[in-house]
Amino acid sequence: MVMLPSLTAAITECVLNSIDAGATRVQVSVDAPALSFEVADNGRGISAGDMRMLGERFATSKLGSVQQLAAVATHGFRGEAVASLARCSLLEVVSRAAGAPATLCKTFEGGKILSLGPATEPRGTGTTVKVRDLFYNFPARRSIVVSTVPLAVEKTKRALEAVALSYPAIGISVFNLRTDTRVLHTSKHDSVLATFSELFGGAKAGVLRPLPEHHNTKYHFSGYVHSPTAELYSTTDFQFFYVNNRSLTSCEFHRLLNKIYKAFQPQTRTYDRYPSFVICLECDPALYDVTVEPDKSRVLFSDEKTPLDILRCLVTVCIFGIETVDNGTSFLGLAPPTRRNERTRWTARLERAYRARSQNVRAAAGVAGYRV
Repeated sequence: MVMLPSLTAAITECVLNSIDAGATRVQVSVDAPALSFEVADNGRGISAGDMRMLGERFATSKLGSVQQLAAVATHGFRGEAVASLARCSLLEVVSRAAGAPATLCKTFEGGKILSLGPATEPRGTGTTVKVRDLFYNFPARRSIVVSTVPLAVEKTKRALEAVALSYPAIGISVFNLRTDTRVLHTSKHDSVLATFSELFGGAKAGVLRPLPEHHNTKYHFSGYVHSPTAELYSTTDFQFFYVNNRSLTSCEFHRLLNKIYKAFQPQTRTYDRYPSFVICLECDPALYDVTVEPDKSRVLFSDEKTPLDILRCLVTVCIFGIETVDNGTSFLGLAPPTRRNERTRWTARLERAYRARSQNVRAAAGVAGYRV
């Protein structure tokens, strides 16, 4: 089952289930003080056969064989979050599968099935998950969650912003039932930058620069990084990094990017400033393990040095504007070196190439106090 340490985690798991079901629109309604919420989507829905298994421990419709555990491509890799919600809340799941003649409804209380049959009200294709009185039968956990209620809606908004950026073609809305306000809304877009602009404004989107194209087939990076001439931020709230659309928090990739951009801070500054970025790494799921943390916010790579070196190269090229080095050989087409001394020479080669193109590094960067 999926661990649900908070109201935000429970909502996020349900939204990710909707995405796994192929939804293009997800609507979330939250009543944080009551520890209740509802997630409705227009995905494929749940078939009658899957509905009978819904809520059972270790039951999932996302894996067809044990071998698929070695390369998980969905978000809910340890079974549906519904199994966990069924044990710790009053749960109702209403769903209609594509092409099904009727809408089905299944209800739970404390892990026990209360009913399974036709819904009283029909709906279109998709699923609605209604959770009431979360952790009502786990008093210790509930007391901890209740203490965080004032921040629950904001944390949910922040978590779903990260989801929206990784799936710009999916519209996501969040309503605060207690205040009757909409706290988040994203339309369907064809680019990450358009979604970023809708979430945080055109000014913040305007400082992002696309990563250059590269030809590594094992690790492919795409996305946007902060312009070297733009003012950095005092917060890391605009940093988003994904592995196969799975959002990661405070990982080695974040630290690498912050270290690179630290060179753009004036030497006299006494506090840190941070860049914004939205970067997605696409690779074979077999190259990393997603079971490091219960909330799946970290992954463990079998070889972390290679993707880090590629990202270091791409960001440096994006910042310095270098397209080719070594007599016209495409730098991005080269395989990253594996030995430490080779990587040091690799980075130094970039800096020499940049200095050859610009006699004044500070003027080219446009940032006072820039250091290389």
